[in-house]
Amino acid sequence: MHGPDEPYLSALLAARLKAVAAERGSGHAPPLNLGPALLPEPAQPPRDGVGDINVFDPNGSLTEVEGRLRVVIEGTGAPATIRIPASSLLALIWSAQGRVLAGRALDQQAWQDAKCHELGLPLIDEDLLMRHCLVLTLAGEWDPAAAAIDDYARAYPPRLIRSGGMLQAMRGFSMIRQGRMPEALAAMSLAAEELKVADPWQLRCFVYSVASYAAAAAGDRDAGHEHLAAFRRLPGGEPLVLRLLVEAYSTVAAGTLARRDSQSTLTALAELARGQGLRGIETEIRRLALVPGDIPGAAALAICSRAVDGPESALVHDFARAVAGSDATGLMRTGDAALAAGYLRLALESAQQAEWCLTQEADHRRLPAVRAQVQQRLAALGMSPQLGFVDPEPAPALTARESEIRGLVSGGASNAEIAALLRVSERSIERHLYRIFARLGVSRPLDLPGPGSVPR
Repeated sequence: MHGPDEPYLSALLAARLKAVAAERGSGHAPPLNLGPALLPEPAQPPRDGVGDINVFDPNGSLTEVEGRLRVVIEGTGAPATIRIPASSLLALIWSAQGRVLAGRALDQQAWQDAKCHELGLPLIDEDLLMRHCLVLTLAGEWDPAAAAIDDYARAYPPRLIRSGGMLQAMRGFSMIRQGRMPEALAAMSLAAEELKVADPWQLRCFVYSVASYAAAAAGDRDAGHEHLAAFRRLPGGEPLVLRLLVEAYSTVAAGTLARRDSQSTLTALAELARGQGLRGIETEIRRLALVPGDIPGAAALAICSRAVDGPESALVHDFARAVAGSDATGLMRTGDAALAAGYLRLALESAQQAEWCLTQEADHRRLPAVRAQVQQRLAALGMSPQLGFVDPEPAPALTARESEIRGLVSGGASNAEIAALLRVSERSIERHLYRIFARLGVSRPLDLPGPGSVPR
């Protein structure tokens, strides 16, 4: 390995080997690091060709770090193996700050540049891949993140003994953000096992925290307690962008498993994220903290989500405003839009909040349909009802006449044909259909399940 890149690559390799040695010697994972933080110092000639930028130093200034990264990116002397990782790091900072679109564009450029320059060194490829997946996940782009992970696994099968845990961790985090809890738990559990073999990124603390949250959400209390205990045995010290999420997810898991309130702790974490300018992270934490009837919490979520760009954050903003206004109709509308856009977790949150709003109204005619919708979305995401805002009640069974009408409608019969067959008025059929739709949580005849099927 010779040429202008040699000091950077040597330092990167040395840092990785030092982390592995520390882990083996202590029995604990060393502080989490988001990949290569070794970049040239712009203010003075770097020693041995490299400097050391701790990108998410809790005692440092993100503004200062951004400036140093910009010097590297915009300068003409930095080789591609330094400039491209610097762009990737800056993209992740922007995404955590809520500048999702700008972060996504810069990350995409870095990702394409890496392919064009054919860096070809797995140490760099894997660091770029991890940040690429984090940026995509924060942007709500699940499919591209999964594709990047799958492509890398196919391209570098010999590297999986070292990078397999990181790949599974990124896959699990993407699933958490989607709300696919059983799949997230499976991915994070596998990541935890693989990271015992090799953890050059020191991701185990993050993995155990997210796994405990996924287990609690899926109703697997044993797995939740196991992962939470493993998380508590590990030392802290992660970079701020992940540390706050680590604390938030583990706080929710501990509160759910112990059935205690965790809102004050989550609010404090959200305030810390806001103080650091991490509005994207703040928004995620405030979503976790939001409970029914929490008008101040919803107002705070509306403010921070407005500072985050991207399609999902726009829907989160609408969701927060509807919660703050106890607007059940607005919540149902936002939930439908989130479902259509693939934001399943937000669709569930909207339905849960709408359900709570409707329980506060005198007229409960819309409540059965929304309650059924909540149950459908919980089941679709594999989530436990214990995370629901309202104690779920099963939808009442259809009467024999309603079951008969449902079967006829599913078979394609019109209201007039059904009325003639049953010797009742069309108005009577319409009333029956209204009750059927409400109990099954559907809004049109095409969505009705057949008589022998289970409602979705």
